[in-house]
Amino acid sequence: MINASSIFKDLNDYDKTLVNTALDWAIKNCHLYSCSESDERRTRSNTTLAKFKFEAENYTFEKDELLALNSATHFFHTELITYKISAYDDEETIDKMHASFKKIGRKLDDFLVGV
Repeated sequence: MINASSIFKDLNDYDKTLVNTALDWAIKNCHLYSCSESDERRTRSNTTLAKFKFEAENYTFEKDELLALNSATHFFHTELITYKISAYDDEETIDKMHASFKKIGRKLDDFLVGV
């Protein structure tokens, strides 16, 4: 188990909301693993993602769970920038989300290099 509180403790409410949005998007669109994967594997990845909702005080996870979170946030960020998801299509919102996801992604990437 890895204590990842250093990644999350400095996130503001907006950042936490964005991560939750990214997780919901990844679960709904089954892009963490290919949709052709087995139901069991998709269910396991969705369960992993659901654990990351920012309700817990103790951010202790398995390494593969942190990798799952990293994949989900990078996926949503790419989708957001590439396709301008219709719910977030105004430039000001996109710019704000892009900056926040860059910060979150950098923190996750840097943390995962050391574990």
